[in-house]
Amino acid sequence: MKFLLVNLPLDIYPANNRIEIYNTMPPYGLGYIASVSEVFLGKENVKLIDAEYRGLSLENINKEIVDYNPDIIGINVSSANFFVFESLLNNISQKYLGKIIVGGPHAIICPNDFFKIDKQGFINFICLGEGEFVFKQFFEGYEKRNIENICYKDVDGTIVSNPKKTIVDFNNIYIDRSVFQNDLIFKDGYKKSYMVTSRGCPNYCSFCAAPYIYGHNFFLRSKESLLKELVHLKSLGVNHIRFIDDLFLCSNKRIQDFISILSELNLSKSNFSFEATGRVDILSQLDDNIWKLLSGYGLDELEIGIESGSQRILNLMNKHISINNIFTVIEKCLKYHVKIKCFIICGYYTETVYDLEKTIALCKSLKHFCKNLIRFSATPAKAYPGTLLFDQITSCGYIPSQEYMYIDLSQYSCEEKEKLDLLKARTRYNAVHKNSQLPLLLSEISGGADSLSVIQALIEIALIS
Repeated sequence: MKFLLVNLPLDIYPANNRIEIYNTMPPYGLGYIASVSEVFLGKENVKLIDAEYRGLSLENINKEIVDYNPDIIGINVSSANFFVFESLLNNISQKYLGKIIVGGPHAIICPNDFFKIDKQGFINFICLGEGEFVFKQFFEGYEKRNIENICYKDVDGTIVSNPKKTIVDFNNIYIDRSVFQNDLIFKDGYKKSYMVTSRGCPNYCSFCAAPYIYGHNFFLRSKESLLKELVHLKSLGVNHIRFIDDLFLCSNKRIQDFISILSELNLSKSNFSFEATGRVDILSQLDDNIWKLLSGYGLDELEIGIESGSQRILNLMNKHISINNIFTVIEKCLKYHVKIKCFIICGYYTETVYDLEKTIALCKSLKHFCKNLIRFSATPAKAYPGTLLFDQITSCGYIPSQEYMYIDLSQYSCEEKEKLDLLKARTRYNAVHKNSQLPLLLSEISGGADSLSVIQALIEIALIS
């Protein structure tokens, strides 16, 4: 059996592929599935197409599918690129009827959306949980009715949902990084890779679907599992790791366990560096000794969600942080020479121009304070299914579709276009909701700042960065 995995692109790219080159993370979820599948099928019978990294058009994705001629195709789909999947389904060869298995955030949250668009029966089943465990059951020969965490359409057209069970235990799963094209790369004098040490998040930010996807659970890999993977990465010559968990620096104990592993492997900032995610409310409570250890063992850049300079908006987002907390963390980073990447969301539910001005003022203040040690990644607010924000927006009478667009540059002046190009270059995810093909920001839907004001705020933050 030949098994093909496709990391679906975020947009429908031109027939000759996307021209721009973006830094994208390897699709680690599909990587784990590929690694599990290799155990059953052999490495030679498993292939991964990262269509987003390569900027592939739908035509070229279909061509590569036909050229490889797989028996089964696995595709991951998010809410933001559901419309891309629909277009792919409308153009794929009939020979793949019943051969597509769908997973990803949108599959877990809105499985019925897929059956609505699959008029011909391309979809074999939909994963409603951790993909590697679903595919393990599938390749072991389980019949569909016995595979946990899936749903499918029965022969009579009835949609069947098998019992859902939490089976998150990826302590012993090996990941074959050779399936990626954008991992283990040399850059800035380092050999870089990525690592996942947890799944889910214990927090309830109103714009995030992770609590829904993971059933409000937070799963941490064991210390032994982390040590084993870090030993392997060290043997490959990796000396810089970006930890891509939703929340890596989640507690004092977790940090101390991690530092003890680095110590055991003789890794410190003299020969190793890493990037990590953290929450402002947790980081603001860490004592100086922990900060000193993190810096001494190679913490190069900290990624935090400051989201807004308006306390009212932070409260709406359920962030449980204050502006003072943000400055506390920033001061610690500067004291211990750690760079900072700040995530910001503009155009949130009911956000006003005054709220936006507070965010811009905060960014200016932080930039003045930190100089070149800080950068900002500002994105428009998006209401994804499975989030509290989605429920709030639908209560306004607007039903967010599963179709998004990158900020349309055509309606702005040449000068503004140059600024918007800068904004687009700052982050790959400047997609917004659309209404009659025009950008529509959530703030405007809910009676707040108009869309143009939000876009101008995004531009200004990009320029500050």
